[in-house]
Amino acid sequence: MIGEAVEIEPRFVPGSLGLLCARGLVGVGTELKGMVVAGGIAPDLWPPSPGEVQATAAKFGIDPQVLTAHLSQVYHLDWAERTRILSFVQRIADVMAHIATERHALMGKLDTIAQLTR
Repeated sequence: MIGEAVEIEPRFVPGSLGLLCARGLVGVGTELKGMVVAGGIAPDLWPPSPGEVQATAAKFGIDPQVLTAHLSQVYHLDWAERTRILSFVQRIADVMAHIATERHALMGKLDTIAQLTR
């Protein structure tokens, strides 16, 4: 699963049906607080085999025909576009981390002010 990966740098990993997903980590201080996820990208070998569709449909308890009907609705990106997505995933995560860090610092200041006024 994408949340179990220990790598710091974003990279594409296959998820359900083999669709590619990447994540950027959102940290506040030394704690991991969240992830930004980009996914739904078709791998080079697409679409999946009928057996893979059947297995995925069974795993999620859906009709395989419903899944098959939507196989064309994934994103197809070349290598350059995938590389670009990887850089943006972490940049967006870094912006979110900055906002969360600033909020955390502001809440600390407001708490200190509240303590002084009591």
